[in-house]
Amino acid sequence: KVAHEGGPLLVRMNKARLLQVLDNLVRNSVYWLRRAHASGKVTRAKAISIEIGDDSFTIADSGPGIDPNYEDSLFDIFVTGKPKESGEGQGLGLYIVKQLLAADGCDILLSGERNPEGNRYRFSVDLARVCQ
Repeated sequence: KVAHEGGPLLVRMNKARLLQVLDNLVRNSVYWLRRAHASGKVTRAKAISIEIGDDSFTIADSGPGIDPNYEDSLFDIFVTGKPKESGEGQGLGLYIVKQLLAADGCDILLSGERNPEGNRYRFSVDLARVCQ
Protein backbone atom coordinates (compact mmCIF):
# COMPACT_ATOMS: atom_id res chain seq x y z
CA LYS A 1 0.00 0.00 0.00
CA VAL A 2 1.39 3.38 -0.99
CA ALA A 3 -0.07 6.60 0.36
CA HIS A 4 0.93 10.05 -0.84
CA GLU A 5 -0.66 13.32 0.06
CA GLY A 6 0.39 16.64 -1.33
CA GLY A 7 2.39 17.53 -4.41
CA PRO A 8 4.95 15.43 -6.21
CA LEU A 9 8.11 14.38 -4.37
CA LEU A 10 11.11 15.22 -6.54
CA VAL A 11 14.33 13.62 -5.28
CA ARG A 12 17.76 14.43 -6.68
CA MET A 13 20.04 11.55 -5.80
CA ASN A 14 21.62 8.52 -7.41
CA LYS A 15 18.73 6.37 -8.65
CA ALA A 16 20.51 3.06 -7.90
CA ARG A 17 21.16 4.12 -4.29
CA LEU A 18 17.54 5.09 -3.72
CA LEU A 19 16.31 1.87 -5.30
CA GLN A 20 18.68 -0.18 -3.13
CA VAL A 21 17.36 1.57 -0.01
CA LEU A 22 13.77 0.75 -0.99
CA ASP A 23 14.69 -2.80 -2.01
CA ASN A 24 16.46 -3.56 1.28
CA LEU A 25 13.61 -2.17 3.37
CA VAL A 26 10.90 -4.02 1.44
CA ARG A 27 12.88 -7.29 1.45
CA ASN A 28 13.26 -7.04 5.23
CA SER A 29 9.52 -6.57 5.57
CA VAL A 30 8.80 -9.55 3.33
CA TYR A 31 11.21 -11.77 5.28
CA TRP A 32 9.73 -10.92 8.69
CA LEU A 33 6.13 -11.14 7.46
CA ARG A 34 6.72 -14.62 6.04
CA ARG A 35 8.56 -15.78 9.15
CA ALA A 36 5.91 -14.42 11.53
CA HIS A 37 3.07 -16.06 9.62
CA ALA A 38 4.88 -19.39 9.20
CA SER A 39 5.51 -19.55 12.94
CA GLY A 40 2.01 -18.35 13.86
CA LYS A 41 3.56 -15.47 15.83
CA VAL A 42 1.44 -12.94 13.91
CA THR A 43 -1.93 -13.80 12.38
CA ARG A 44 -3.13 -10.44 11.06
CA ALA A 45 -3.10 -9.86 7.30
CA LYS A 46 0.30 -9.34 5.72
CA ALA A 47 0.75 -5.74 4.65
CA ILE A 48 3.58 -3.38 3.77
CA SER A 49 2.83 0.32 3.68
CA ILE A 50 4.82 3.22 2.33
CA GLU A 51 3.74 6.74 3.24
CA ILE A 52 5.30 9.49 1.16
CA GLY A 53 5.64 12.94 2.69
CA ASP A 54 6.94 16.26 1.42
CA ASP A 55 10.60 15.37 2.02
CA SER A 56 10.53 11.85 3.44
CA PHE A 57 8.92 8.46 3.32
CA THR A 58 7.98 5.93 5.97
CA ILE A 59 7.84 2.19 5.49
CA ALA A 60 6.12 -0.20 7.89
CA ASP A 61 4.66 -3.68 7.87
CA SER A 62 2.14 -5.71 9.84
CA GLY A 63 4.77 -8.16 11.09
CA PRO A 64 6.16 -8.61 14.61
CA GLY A 65 8.26 -5.45 14.59
CA ILE A 66 11.79 -4.96 15.88
CA ASP A 67 12.96 -7.02 18.83
CA PRO A 68 13.62 -4.46 21.63
CA ASN A 69 17.09 -5.96 22.12
CA TYR A 70 18.08 -4.54 18.71
CA GLU A 71 16.43 -1.12 18.83
CA ASP A 72 19.61 0.78 19.73
CA SER A 73 22.00 -1.12 17.45
CA LEU A 74 19.77 -1.89 14.48
CA PHE A 75 21.78 0.19 12.00
CA ASP A 76 25.19 -1.07 13.19
CA ILE A 77 27.20 -3.41 11.01
CA PHE A 78 26.67 -7.17 11.56
CA VAL A 79 23.59 -6.69 13.76
CA THR A 80 20.70 -9.00 12.86
CA GLY A 81 17.76 -10.62 14.59
CA LYS A 82 17.66 -13.38 11.97
CA PRO A 83 18.53 -16.84 13.31
CA LYS A 84 22.20 -17.63 12.76
CA GLU A 85 21.47 -21.26 11.91
CA SER A 86 19.27 -20.18 8.98
CA GLY A 87 22.22 -18.67 7.14
CA GLU A 88 19.98 -15.77 6.14
CA GLY A 89 21.11 -12.25 6.75
CA GLN A 90 24.50 -11.04 7.79
CA GLY A 91 23.43 -7.86 9.54
CA LEU A 92 24.45 -5.69 6.61
CA GLY A 93 21.15 -4.56 5.04
CA LEU A 94 20.15 -1.74 7.38
CA TYR A 95 23.77 -0.71 7.87
CA ILE A 96 24.12 -0.37 4.08
CA VAL A 97 20.83 1.54 3.87
CA LYS A 98 22.11 4.04 6.45
CA GLN A 99 25.41 4.45 4.56
CA LEU A 100 23.71 4.87 1.18
CA LEU A 101 21.47 7.58 2.57
CA ALA A 102 24.34 9.30 4.39
CA ALA A 103 26.22 9.62 1.08
CA ASP A 104 23.57 12.19 0.10
CA GLY A 105 23.16 13.80 3.53
CA CYS A 106 20.00 11.81 4.27
CA ASP A 107 19.14 9.52 7.18
CA ILE A 108 16.91 6.70 8.39
CA LEU A 109 15.57 6.11 11.85
CA LEU A 110 13.33 3.67 13.66
CA SER A 111 10.18 5.51 14.69
CA GLY A 112 9.07 5.35 18.31
CA GLU A 113 5.58 4.08 17.44
CA ARG A 114 4.79 0.56 18.65
CA ASN A 115 2.66 -2.20 17.12
CA PRO A 116 0.18 -4.47 18.99
CA GLU A 117 3.10 -6.63 20.21
CA GLY A 118 4.70 -3.54 21.75
CA ASN A 119 7.55 -3.42 19.24
CA ARG A 120 8.72 -0.52 17.12
CA TYR A 121 8.00 -1.15 13.44
CA ARG A 122 8.14 2.00 11.31
CA PHE A 123 11.23 3.23 9.48
CA SER A 124 11.35 6.91 8.56
CA VAL A 125 13.65 7.98 5.73
CA ASP A 126 14.58 11.68 5.73
CA LEU A 127 15.26 12.91 2.20
CA ALA A 128 15.17 16.65 2.97
CA ARG A 129 18.73 17.22 1.68
CA VAL A 130 17.86 15.85 -1.77
CA CYS A 131 14.30 17.12 -2.22
CA GLN A 132 13.35 20.09 -4.34
